[in-house]
Amino acid sequence: MAELAIGQIIKMTLAIFVIVIVIGGVALAFYQYIIPYFKGLGPSKGPDLTSPFYTDLIKNGITIGIVPPHAKGEDYISIYDDSGKSRTTKYYFEDDGDIRERKGWYRWDTLVGKVDVNTAQIKMEKDYENVPELKKINGGYRIGNEIRKLR
Repeated sequence: MAELAIGQIIKMTLAIFVIVIVIGGVALAFYQYIIPYFKGLGPSKGPDLTSPFYTDLIKNGITIGIVPPHAKGEDYISIYDDSGKSRTTKYYFEDDGDIRERKGWYRWDTLVGKVDVNTAQIKMEKDYENVPELKKINGGYRIGNEIRKLR
């Protein structure tokens, strides 16, 4: 039977540590870059903007928010208050329609809602339905760079 020397144990421990770091890095890369890249693929028609509902929404609906594009591909939501001034929030749309809350560079951004790909309706997660900023856009429709609701 072979006995393990301290040098061999240290080498094996370092090898296991390196393997864990590499596997974690690959998983993180897939989670943040590769999977989201292919997330939006697939059949989806999107809303028919010529239907009577969407025609009425565009003509008679009120704009409750806008989504000005930003350099990083994260579109932060600006919500109009009662006086008509817009205020940029810490929430943003991802390309696939997820609505996330910006937590900072050191934490994962939290999923707070989604935009339905077929109807363009915004639906918040249950934990975020009563957040004042999100309550205003919940149930609204994202049409291009505007968030609209019927009066």
